[in-house]
Amino acid sequence: MRHLLLAASVVFTLSAVAQNDSANAATARRFAEAFERGDYKAMHDELGGPLALLFRPSVLKNSFGQMRMALGTPHLDSLARRSPTSYRLFFSYAYDPTETDPFNVVLSKKARIVGLGNRSSKLLFAKDSVARTVPSDAELRNTLDAYLNDKHTLAGFDGCVMLLDSGRVRYSSCLGLADRRTGEVLTDTTLFELASCSKPFTASAIMRLMEEGYLHLDDRVQQHLLELPYRDVTIRQLLSHTGGLPDYMELLEKHWNKARIATNADVLAALVKHKPKRDFKPGKREEYSNTGFVLLACVIERITERPFAQALDELLFRPAGMQRTRVYNTRRSGEVIPAYAYGSMRDSSGAFVIPDSLADEDYVRWLDGITGDGTVNSSLHDFALWDAALRSGTVLSFASQDSMTTLQRTSKGEPTETGLGWFLDGGGKNERVAHHSGGWPGYTTFTLRFLDRPLTVVVLSNTSYMRVDRIAKRVALVGLGR
Repeated sequence: MRHLLLAASVVFTLSAVAQNDSANAATARRFAEAFERGDYKAMHDELGGPLALLFRPSVLKNSFGQMRMALGTPHLDSLARRSPTSYRLFFSYAYDPTETDPFNVVLSKKARIVGLGNRSSKLLFAKDSVARTVPSDAELRNTLDAYLNDKHTLAGFDGCVMLLDSGRVRYSSCLGLADRRTGEVLTDTTLFELASCSKPFTASAIMRLMEEGYLHLDDRVQQHLLELPYRDVTIRQLLSHTGGLPDYMELLEKHWNKARIATNADVLAALVKHKPKRDFKPGKREEYSNTGFVLLACVIERITERPFAQALDELLFRPAGMQRTRVYNTRRSGEVIPAYAYGSMRDSSGAFVIPDSLADEDYVRWLDGITGDGTVNSSLHDFALWDAALRSGTVLSFASQDSMTTLQRTSKGEPTETGLGWFLDGGGKNERVAHHSGGWPGYTTFTLRFLDRPLTVVVLSNTSYMRVDRIAKRVALVGLGR
């Protein structure tokens, strides 16, 4: 009798587990189907615990809706069980059928979603334990041409891609249009807005001024910007995104007269006038900060007594031979530059339009005068010159470059994911790399530099293509023969 009761208990337990698995799978599928429809209330109905409070339908619309706008209608390709309480959803998108995106959900005992997340964004390249055959130039071109042609024809990627190895351009390709109005095509001398890939240039200018004795990394920013109301934040903390300063875009969204184009001086004045509360005590943690790099641009202007654009030209661009690279405020200056990549993005119908025509992107106009966190414009040709200048120590000493690519720590000694102006990955069993991404309406950019070998990848797009980091990683892997 005891054995019968035990057997019945096992059968009941297995049945309960099967029922729970079935309920969890059904919840995950309903969540995915609601995402396919763009029904954010139905997505919210599947959430439980704190997640249901944090991710209201409006928050889900803001985050998941941006993915739908950029990548098109999602489609659930498959659903995989990872554990009794965890499933992985694989989505493809109408605008980019070349890839699928995994998305993880964690479920409670009541079959409610209590955890959401996608795969790690870290760029990891395992060190080789055996020698590999590096592809010839012809093999490299054939492989990458096929890959990028699919990205262009199937996924709407317009842009330029370059692989530099030992100071030589091993691969370079430009696909699509620089100007959809005129039909002008992209070339390696076409200028692109770099968006946040401008930040390593701002950081490099700060390091040049440090080398020349004008500042120290641990100076308080207030030593150079006397009116700044935040006394204890340092130059180093701004460079490493550990300054804790409030977001200037949110501040101007609330207080700025949007009939005018704002400048760095206006950002500083708004911080002085309104004194918004810091997000956290300087050094406590790392949190990406555009405000920090706008203030770094202000510091550069105060020290050099030059406009930011002129200061970067004199400190960086001219010494590196980058004749076309410049800080360029498209709308504020009114200047028309030849061979320029005009950014475009998809509207609600999927057609490519200029960002200025979309009501939700109106900030591209009234934030156009702000520099330091963006607005450096460059080309593949000039990026090759910049890489050569860095690798030779022409523009910036190797000691300064080492400082920029050394992982920074919080005030408690905890490691961050940043150096000074760069994000850092690798170490140990993985190759050390520095990288930065950029995104602004109409543009996405990515730079990837290997720190222990002379390999660099640059990806510039004027179609707001979201997966430039994956393109960079794929190009690097092919270049490494992997």
